[in-house]
Amino acid sequence: PEGLLDWVCVSPKDQMYPDVKIRQRTGDELKCVYVGQDLTMYDDLRQGFDHAFLQPCYMEAESVEWNGKNFAETEEVVKKNSGWRLSLQTHKWMGVD
Repeated sequence: PEGLLDWVCVSPKDQMYPDVKIRQRTGDELKCVYVGQDLTMYDDLRQGFDHAFLQPCYMEAESVEWNGKNFAETEEVVKKNSGWRLSLQTHKWMGVD
């Protein structure tokens, strides 16, 4: 019913579950974790969202250098692709599960 939800955020796990179809195709924000994938895979999905965020993948098991490089790559991709904004997996950087 209208008014039941005031904000819908969708964060596809398409890299972890490539065979699972994304069913929620509308909402307020779309958050995608960037691991080097071709962003055109999100073109149709982005149409249903007001905001699109790209987040560098943070991996605790990787080095500071690896995570820093991934952040820099994601930042460059966002700069080159209007319509995407940079976001962080803050909970991961802080060590919160």
